[in-house]
Amino acid sequence: MKKWFLLALLPVMLAALLLSPLAGSQSPDRAPVPKEVRDREGRILLRTEKRYRLYYLGQLPLPEGLRSLVRRKEALNGSPPYLLAEDLSGEEVRRYGSLDGVILEEYVASRLIAGPAFAPLLRKPLLAGLTRESRIQLTLAWEVQEKLYDLLKRAYKGSGRLSAGVVDLVSGEVYALASLPEGQENLLLKGLYPAGRDLLGPEVFGEKTGIELPESPGVYWPSGDILATPLQMARALAHKFCGRAPRIHLVKETLPAVLCRSQGEKAGKSYTYDDGRKWVRLELWPEKEPRFVLILAGEATRGPSRKALAGVFQALAHWLPEEDPPPGPGKGFPDLRGLTLRAALERLPREGLQIDFKGVGRVVRQWPLPGTPWEKVKACRLYLGDAT
Repeated sequence: MKKWFLLALLPVMLAALLLSPLAGSQSPDRAPVPKEVRDREGRILLRTEKRYRLYYLGQLPLPEGLRSLVRRKEALNGSPPYLLAEDLSGEEVRRYGSLDGVILEEYVASRLIAGPAFAPLLRKPLLAGLTRESRIQLTLAWEVQEKLYDLLKRAYKGSGRLSAGVVDLVSGEVYALASLPEGQENLLLKGLYPAGRDLLGPEVFGEKTGIELPESPGVYWPSGDILATPLQMARALAHKFCGRAPRIHLVKETLPAVLCRSQGEKAGKSYTYDDGRKWVRLELWPEKEPRFVLILAGEATRGPSRKALAGVFQALAHWLPEEDPPPGPGKGFPDLRGLTLRAALERLPREGLQIDFKGVGRVVRQWPLPGTPWEKVKACRLYLGDAT
């Protein structure tokens, strides 16, 4: 009797031995990523977590405690081990892991918290060269990235390519970088367009922009004509207007403050190229004292007019600071992030301000930005959620 029992148990023991080395392994279909990626204000965009797959090694029918895990009938085809569930959290593992016949496989998976606007930058291994760092803070501004992505989706007609970005004119920090359709190369990094002679300058072209993503180097003809990416053109426009070209970057770093010394009205605040098939537009903003450059590029789609460009900046203006917010408490609109809804409402005036909120928990995002002068504030929007 004992001999037959051991023979029946042998397949289960072999399956356990085969699966056990997988515990703690990296999921084969995922590229390594940092433990955390945050936006410019420290809010988590992506988090790497331990996840689990659950196998059942026993005989059917399933114990009652495991039946709720089965999502597909095909999971019970064949012979054990049966893969009942994957992407389980630690809490779910504690609930099911002690049941008889259960074995768990641990792996590492990245969880995109920020949403589809950030997926092309964070879900794919574009930041693979930075994975040695456990935590990375990017220059991306959550609200600007989401808004620019939404504007791109509205403009996209289902064919061709569209790409857009917002870059700080002086520091080179990328506030937003988006492209459609997903899965294709971003034109701001890979598209090549003729650089007008009014942009040419040996101080700018002929070197990389500095961004931590793969980019085209450009093409230089003996005649002096140059094909450059829109990001390289943005550096050239910044050099033309400010007298210096910033190193464009996506990873937040501490840099000394440098003023943009305008080269005068003749310097120009825009650049346009359009051959009917390919186009690129660059525009500085705000108009009086520019701080940002908006970059739009497309292929096989019609380029935007100056009026449409102005509309894009108008839509982004709520999220782009015209100047650095004043330091210290009590100056401008308060920083409400991290507060409960009740605590946030107590810091706001009860009359003359329209207040909207979405979600539950603590304030994780807000509009307007902290430090916005009160005379510009007519409405307030709070986003609540998991601040961790």
